Amino acid sequence: MTKILFLLFALTSVSTFSQTQFYNCNENTPIKNLMVFDSNNNYIGLTNEKGVLEKEISNTKLIINHPTYGNQTITVSDKSKICIDFFNEELNELFIEKGLHVQKELLQALEISFKAFSDEK
Repeated sequence: MTKILFLLFALTSVSTFSQTQFYNCNENTPIKNLMVFDSNNNYIGLTNEKGVLEKEISNTKLIINHPTYGNQTITVSDKSKICIDFFNEELNELFIEKGLHVQKELLQALEISFKAFSDEK
């Protein structure tokens, strides 16, 4: 009798174990290696090859991080299957100066570094 009760308890605990699948909205494909955090930036877990996170999600607001999908804050209503869109944030322009004044500053920085780390005194 004890064995039967233990088996029933084990089966019910496995069936109530939470799994959340993250997938690409457009392609309907699983997203593997997606880092998931709660709204306080506490690490929850990493998705497996099937895009499944095998941990309990208690928050409705999550922060996800992935090279393809970026760093996004999402609101979750259905915690069993979550659709993620691509990262659409526009990056700021980067200007690189060039010219004689830049060359002089770089040479000065190299000279200071050489003096600081040189064995010659």
